[in-house]
Amino acid sequence: MAFAIYVDSGSNLTDDLLDEYGIVEIGYPARMDGEEFLCYDRGRDYEACAKEYYQEMRAGKYAATSLINREMLEEEMGETLEKQDVLFFPISSGISGTYQQAVNYAQEVTAHRLYPVDTLAASFGAGLLAIEAAKLRAQGKSFEEVVAYVEGKKYEVKQFFTVEDLVYLKRGGRISSFAATIGSLLRVQPILTGTDGKITLVSKVLGRRKALHAMAEACRSSAVNAEEQTLYIAHADCIDDAKKVAEEIAETTKFKNVVFRQYDLCSGTHVGPGAIAIFFLGESVK
Repeated sequence: MAFAIYVDSGSNLTDDLLDEYGIVEIGYPARMDGEEFLCYDRGRDYEACAKEYYQEMRAGKYAATSLINREMLEEEMGETLEKQDVLFFPISSGISGTYQQAVNYAQEVTAHRLYPVDTLAASFGAGLLAIEAAKLRAQGKSFEEVVAYVEGKKYEVKQFFTVEDLVYLKRGGRISSFAATIGSLLRVQPILTGTDGKITLVSKVLGRRKALHAMAEACRSSAVNAEEQTLYIAHADCIDDAKKVAEEIAETTKFKNVVFRQYDLCSGTHVGPGAIAIFFLGESVK
């Protein structure tokens, strides 16, 4: 291949997608009640692992993640960079320090180029950009052409999500303790999105059913040329609700394909079990 494509495990790409598109994934360090492991480990039963992870979170176990530091990047990419250029898709710099670690490492690379993309996204928002890049690489596009393409394309990525319990957003500093408490008591469900690489509130509704409907409406009003693209849906151990969202979207917006996956453990740690997110392409915000 002319150049290599890497993602971090916040991309929500599983082994089958990585193999199909020739992408390499680097796992985030994570902890569950003090036990350390990687959010992604090739060959591991991802579905079973994620289900157990979110069930343990529901049971009250404390989960946390750490950034992928410069040393880890060198360990994972160093040998590749001696042979070819690398295009890297970490989650947004607005929610993780991994992008900046990659920028720092890129300045030290001499044999070939490392280009980290600030995806302004997480989960499939970053993953779909890497897939788009891989498609262009397969068409014979150059490293420079693909870089230019994804730097523009990232402003077209739409990402909407809702959570089951506000406590995980509170823990991550996205909302206040007071707001989380009141929201939980009133069954307030936030509809959130990624804007300029950070989580922002779109609206608030009462109850899960209305939240799922609001996400479907956000997709209907934002998707462009849906029939030519894939709708990606990530869920944190709530596949039935994820399918309900997909069914409602399909009533008005016909996507070429729909891909369901358990929420990647890195992003899922911060939105919590019961979270659902949808990802697709729309009008550029740039």
